[in-house]
Amino acid sequence: MVRWLPAGSQPGLATITLLAWGAAEVALRLRLAIKPGWKQRLHAWSVGPGGKLREWTFFLLVLAIGGAVVGAMWLSRLTKFAIGGASVVTIVGEAVAVAGIALRVWAILTLDRFFTFVIGIVPDQRVVQHGPYRVLRHPGYAGALLAFLGVGMVLANWLSLLDLVLVPTLVLSVRITVEEAALAGSLGAEYLAYAGRTARLIPGVW
Repeated sequence: MVRWLPAGSQPGLATITLLAWGAAEVALRLRLAIKPGWKQRLHAWSVGPGGKLREWTFFLLVLAIGGAVVGAMWLSRLTKFAIGGASVVTIVGEAVAVAGIALRVWAILTLDRFFTFVIGIVPDQRVVQHGPYRVLRHPGYAGALLAFLGVGMVLANWLSLLDLVLVPTLVLSVRITVEEAALAGSLGAEYLAYAGRTARLIPGVW
């Protein structure tokens, strides 16, 4: 076994899942990069009111979630915290991870040119209300949280699972707070009405 791979019930499966997810994210960003006007939109997001200030949430996500993933890999070696029935947990976890990644990809494709790394508003920004956005205001983040939950289950370790649930949830909650303030301030009544009839991440809960 390669020493840096996780020590869950299926060594390497979590790593493969994360790499596949990363490849999908890169492909989606390359797709946006070849669309006409991408550089202008990125510039508009950055120089808009509070644009630079809001970019800290992107770096927070990268550092916190990157650290959580590395930590989860390491924690999975602590076998005394292993989850019983690991084979079943691994299968269910992989299904949850794939479902989460699929939801995130669907959300990004639906948002299309309004999707970006940093929080910002472009001049022709509108409230997207179709696809998964009919029910959730942040389906991309919901998909990411599902994927992390699934990866934690694949690692079949309680500490890894806790790490991959708590850290992403906390940092994405911060991101959502900043993002919703920006959207409400720029899109006004339309966004507030939309927010009043949809959930952030979990229908009927939050």
